[in-house]
Amino acid sequence: MQPQSEPKRGRPQGGVTVKRVSSILRLLARKRVPLAASDIAEELGMTPSSVSRIMAVLVDERLAERDPGGRYILGLRTIAIGRVALGQRPLQRVARKWLEQLTAETAEASALSVLYEDRIIYLDYVSPGGTFDLRVRAGATVEAQTAAMGKVLLAELSGPELDKFIATAELQERTPRSITSPNVLVEHLKGVREKGIAVDDEETAVGVRCFAAPVRDVTGLAVAAMSLSGSTARMTYERLEALEPTIRQAALMISREIGFVREGWPVDPAAADPSDG
Repeated sequence: MQPQSEPKRGRPQGGVTVKRVSSILRLLARKRVPLAASDIAEELGMTPSSVSRIMAVLVDERLAERDPGGRYILGLRTIAIGRVALGQRPLQRVARKWLEQLTAETAEASALSVLYEDRIIYLDYVSPGGTFDLRVRAGATVEAQTAAMGKVLLAELSGPELDKFIATAELQERTPRSITSPNVLVEHLKGVREKGIAVDDEETAVGVRCFAAPVRDVTGLAVAAMSLSGSTARMTYERLEALEPTIRQAALMISREIGFVREGWPVDPAAADPSDG
C-alpha cells in the first residue's frame, strides 16, 4: 500500500488526522494484540514517523498505551467512552428497527427478551397483524426452558450457572411438549449450544412454533435473544430452516450495534442498516 503524504508540521492536524486517528483506533480494536508503530503503518499505508506522532498524542490523551516492548494497545479512556456510548443506545431502541424489519420480511411475530432467574422477560414484541398474535407485551414473562429465547440463553450459561438453574427452577409444564426433566433439558441445551439456534416446538403454547438466536454484547456474552414465532401451519420445519439465516443475521446486527465485534466483519455496517431505507 502506498504511504499517505503527511503534514510537514511536527504534530498532525486537520480533518485528515481525524480520519487517521479513527483508522488507528479501529485497527487496535480489530487486532486485539499490541502493535508496533511499524505494524500500524504497514496496515494503514502510513509512514512510521506519522504513526509515531499520532500515537504520542493518543498516549497523552490516554486513548492508547505503550506496553514494555514499545507496542501500542487501546487506552483505558476508550473503555469509559465506550461505556457511555453503549448507555446512550439502549438495547430495546437498537433492536426495535431489526424486529420491525424481521416481521415485515417474514410476516411473523418477532420478539426480544432477556433471562431473569428461571424465566425470560419480554423487552419488545412486534406483531405481524392479521389473525396470529401472541398478545405479548413488554414485561411479560414465561418459563425459560419452554421458550426458544429462554433455551438459547440457558445454553450460554456456564456449567455452575446451569447447575444452579436446574437446582432452583421448577421446570413447569405449559404444554404436553414442554421439557420438565432436568436430564432431558441438559442434553437438549447441548444441541442448542452447538447450533446456536433454539426451537420452541409447541412447548410454550399449543399451535405455536418459534425459534431464536442470541444477541451478544461487547464481551461476547449472550445478553438477550430475539425470536420469530408463527402458527405451526405456517412455521413448518422447512420454513424454520429457510428463515434461520435471516434471524441469525438480524441477531448479529443487533449485537454489532451494542458493541459485539465479529471477526471478519467490515468496519462500517451502514449498508445493512434498515433505517437507511
